[in-house]
Amino acid sequence: MVALALSFLTPDLMFITGLVAAVALHFPAMSWVAKRFPLFSEAESANEDYLLEQEDGDLPLTNKADR
Repeated sequence: MVALALSFLTPDLMFITGLVAAVALHFPAMSWVAKRFPLFSEAESANEDYLLEQEDGDLPLTNKADR
C-alpha cells in the first residue's frame, strides 16, 4: 500500500520522502545497534570516564588549550 502511494509521487517528492524516512529511522536504528553491540557504548563511556578524570585533575591535561 505504501509502495502504491509512493508510485503516484514525483521523483523529487520520492527523494524527499526517502530522506525524511532515513532521518526518522536513523535514531531508533542507532539505539538498536548500541543495545545489540555494547562495544560501541563501552568505548563511549570509557571516553567519558577519561574526560571526567581529566576534569577532576586525576590525569594530566594533554591539550595546550586546557592548560
